Formats: sequence, structure tokens, C-alpha cells
Amino acid sequence: MKADETNQLEPVVVRPSVWSRTWPILLLGTIAAAAFWLSERSKHRPTVLVVDAKELNFGETWETKDFHWKIKITNVSEKALKIREFGASCACVVCEPKSLSLAPAESAEVKLNLDLRQAFVKKSSEAENAVFETEVAAFVEGMHPPPIWRLKGTVRRALRFEKYPLEIKDNLTRGRDFPLQLIHAKAHPTLVNAKWKVICPPEYGTAALLATSKLQGTVQATLSISPKIAVGKFSCDVVFETDEGEPIACALPVLGNVSETVSLLPSTLVYGAAPLGARKSQHVSVQGPGKVKVQRIEWANKDIEVVSTERENIYQVRVLFANRGQQESNVRFYLHSEGEKRDLELLLMVSYYGT
Repeated sequence: MKADETNQLEPVVVRPSVWSRTWPILLLGTIAAAAFWLSERSKHRPTVLVVDAKELNFGETWETKDFHWKIKITNVSEKALKIREFGASCACVVCEPKSLSLAPAESAEVKLNLDLRQAFVKKSSEAENAVFETEVAAFVEGMHPPPIWRLKGTVRRALRFEKYPLEIKDNLTRGRDFPLQLIHAKAHPTLVNAKWKVICPPEYGTAALLATSKLQGTVQATLSISPKIAVGKFSCDVVFETDEGEPIACALPVLGNVSETVSLLPSTLVYGAAPLGARKSQHVSVQGPGKVKVQRIEWANKDIEVVSTERENIYQVRVLFANRGQQESNVRFYLHSEGEKRDLELLLMVSYYGT
């Protein structure tokens, strides 16, 4: 190699082939063609059952739980069809009849019972109108997917409640009289002369109309929650009904929580980890109004022992760490509350870990 010569590599220019330049265009073209083909195919897919578009919009009406609407379904195919059942996108729709058969060119009327109160479920208490939409499907034997029609309309709210939903924040204690709840609402201007009645499911309590003001358009009612309602969270609808030309039913959701008067404190005993053979103990007390008498205590785990102490209704719960790993057991307290004049069963959870 000569002195003035150096090791140099000439750059190699890689030129894209015709395929590498055109494949993105071809791919996009293929996707577009497929989309067009699917679109055209769906357009020309034979329609076997039809409903007049005018029957799929019920217009504007009042909020009610029983709104009746009819649609006429026609078989436009050349063969007999059997609709084995109807379905809807929400439980607020009931179809009658449940099933039917249609010969070619035959039509049949289907009655729809709609609970229009669902239109306001996710609306604020200030909303005066809401759009109700649902889909109705006819499940035809030997056909998939089923024909689906979208039904819609506008629902007017008859009452605007001051609190919607009505959340009872008072401490509701089972066995005691619950505080009376007041319900305030303002009626639609066209319904200030309406005569209302208030309905509450009897298992939750009773409701009564308190007063109405035609001048101010207000409606007031009282709600008395049943003291026998089960412990825990509950929800129900208080319904205001009137019949001013057409049925109107407004639902006010009521939410609350009922607690037990007699309780175990604490309701869970956690002993943590300890080596095998170790023993630990904690105390639990039965608390409640008036005199509470513990009748018996039951547990199935032989490594647990519950003994009474010198103090009334306070018990020592002893645990033997006899097994490795996480251990959980229940202890049941059966007692009688003289204050509430009833028997109770309370559950204590015991948790520990053997190492």
C-alpha cells in the first residue's frame, strides 16, 4: 500500500425497492376496500323484520313507572319466522307477548311497558327533562345477530325533590324509633293543582302526604322508617303518584344504614404471629342499652378458650398457637337484650399466625 493511500470505505447507498415504497399504500387501500365491502354488505343485508320509524319515538310524556307503548312488527321475508323471545337493554322494559310467530307479510302488535323513571337515575335533582333510550331485540330462531330497534323519547319530571336521593345521615339503631324524615318537592307548574299520594314499600316503613301549596307549587311528605328493618345498608323508592290526565309516578330513592344496638367490642381479635406452643389472650366486651344477658358462647376451634371475668359481660379469649400459618375462627355469642326484648346472635372473629 502506498503512503498516500488510506483505508476508506465508500458509502453504500441502499435504495428502497418498489415494493417497500408501495406496500403501505396497498395496505391502506386493502383496508379501505374491506371497510367499504363490509359497509355495503351491511347495507344490503336482507331485512326480515321491520318497525315503522315513527313508532320508535314516543315523543314527550310525564315520568311514570307504567308507560304503555305499542310497536307493529312486520315479517318482510319470504319465509315464516318464529320470535322465541324479546329482550331489552334495561330491566325497565317488559314486552308482551313474550314470543310470537309471523308468516310472510304478516304483522303483529307488541306492547311495551316502560318504567320511564329510569331516565332520571343519573340526573341531578334540578333536571326537568331527560331522554329515555332503550334497545329492543327480537331473538329469531336460526338468526344471528337478532334485529334490534332503538326506542326513545323525552320524559318530563313532575316533581323536583329538595334532596335527591334522600340520604338518611342520622344514626339508625335497630329496635328504636327512627327520626321522622321530611320530604320537600316542587311540582311542575302545570301540576300545582294535582292530588298526590305517597307510597313506601311496607317492609321499609310508611309515608304520608303532609301538605301541598297550590300557590307555591310545593309538596311535602313524611317518611317513617320501620324499626324492624334489617341491620345494614338499605335502599328503597318512595313513590309519588297522581293521575292528572295521564298516570304520573315520581320515585325518590332513599338510602340509609341501620346499626345494631348490642355489639361486641372489638368485633375482631387479631393476635399477630407467635411461635408454636405460645399462648396469648385478649378481652372482648358485650355492650348495649339496658341489661344484656349472655346465654351461651360457642366455638369449634379447640385451640381457643373463652372464659368469663369478674366484670359483667367482659370475657377473656385465650389462643394456643398449635398450628403453623394463618388461622381464623369464629366465636358466637348468644344473648338476650332486655332493653330490646329480643334474642341476638353476635359473631366474633379471631385471627392469629403460628410460626
